[in-house]
Amino acid sequence: MKDKDEIRKKIGKLTRKGVQMTFALCKGKGHNKKSCPTRSTNEVSVHTII
Repeated sequence: MKDKDEIRKKIGKLTRKGVQMTFALCKGKGHNKKSCPTRSTNEVSVHTII
């Protein structure tokens, strides 16, 4: 049991509200792979069916 003068810890999950997202490949902020402005529009995706 804690003493009266000890601060209680906050219990629960942290939210991602206010966190600035950074895309790892281009190091740009505020977007992800799908919306990356420097991503080439001519990229061809290759899908292999096994």
